[in-house]
Amino acid sequence: MTTTQAAPLDGRGRALDQHEHSSRAPNSNSLGSRQPSHMPLVISTTSLLVSRTWGVTLKSLLDNGEIKPFEDVLVNNDKKVFDPEINDIKFGKEITGGYHNYGIWEVVSYRGQPRDDLIAKFFQKANPKDYGEVKALRMMNLLVESGQTKDPHPLGRSLLLPVIIMKKKEGITCRQYIKNYSKEKGPSRGPLLDMGQAWKIMCKQAAKDAVNFLVFHELLRSIMCGPVDGLSANRLLYSDNNSGNGLVTIVEGSVKVELVDYGDAYMVIDKSISEETMYKACIGE
Repeated sequence: MTTTQAAPLDGRGRALDQHEHSSRAPNSNSLGSRQPSHMPLVISTTSLLVSRTWGVTLKSLLDNGEIKPFEDVLVNNDKKVFDPEINDIKFGKEITGGYHNYGIWEVVSYRGQPRDDLIAKFFQKANPKDYGEVKALRMMNLLVESGQTKDPHPLGRSLLLPVIIMKKKEGITCRQYIKNYSKEKGPSRGPLLDMGQAWKIMCKQAAKDAVNFLVFHELLRSIMCGPVDGLSANRLLYSDNNSGNGLVTIVEGSVKVELVDYGDAYMVIDKSISEETMYKACIGE
């Protein structure tokens, strides 16, 4: 009996053709020239197995039309979001270089007023995914403005670059929190948090946002880093915003994790979908 091998899936649950599959070999570097040297990407057989479980779950939602990538639901006005020129803005220091952008910067002045609650995300050239991120941020009530402004890099030319101005979320990355926990002693030490717990907290928040804002945060793309539950690999998330998709704060003695970076978000089409369904899609159940 002849068997047919299933087509490999990409990170968003969609089948790859033969050319795409060969061009995404595990040893290839698809992260671009701005990849920080201190953020190694480690791929394991366990990560591929878990991602395959996730891919099936997300694929079923995609196949049923219950969710769609934001770049697939753009209308004409969405493709003009980077057209306006933004002049009355000043930047502080660069927060991070980012893998899929041209840098995240502090905003110190906006529209003539001092600000410490905004950040700016730059791109060298906008693409449909970036248009989709603007749409997702607007639906999440996190968008302040999008357009184009001068390159803030010290050696940058006076070129106009696409930029998203968004509200800044407080906290430190899950990785940094765990690192700090191992060093701190005494009463100042916060609650214990491992990446397995952080993952579940983030998925609960992603599920709530999917129901309340119709935006499903993409938590699938991850960097493997230690044990989670019964698995031999853990998911330490990477995003362009502050080097982590989860920012940790302590509220009344409890851990709170805020989600950031909506560059790979999905728009929820089925408005009757439940939190439980979206949580399972995120957690991989």
